[in-house]
Amino acid sequence: MTLNPTEFSYAFAAGALAIAFATFFVQSSAQRRLRLSLQKMEKAVAIANAGAVGMGQRMLALEARLAAMQSRVPQRKTEDEDFSFSRARELIRAGLTDDVISTSCGLTPSEIHLMRMMQNSGRYQDVA
Repeated sequence: MTLNPTEFSYAFAAGALAIAFATFFVQSSAQRRLRLSLQKMEKAVAIANAGAVGMGQRMLALEARLAAMQSRVPQRKTEDEDFSFSRARELIRAGLTDDVISTSCGLTPSEIHLMRMMQNSGRYQDVA
């Protein structure tokens, strides 16, 4: 079968048109898949962001509660420590053993030893 130049031009144009439609269809299909994939990712990011914001708000609330609690605890602890050291000073002056002082005041042997050293050096009056 031999085609004259006009028929050849029409056949070539029809083939090129078919290839163009096929390419357009493939690209269109790929773009749809990419668009759907992008939408899924955007939704996942939105969910993650909402969770992060919610968690951040909870963390801020917990930090505020913790700060309020911490502001009360050091005062009590300081008062307890002052009492423990004052009581230990009295017991050291009374000549009681380290075990008795540790049990009574909750101080470590190292703390009691340091207090005894300070008392012996004459610096004890400046402490507690």
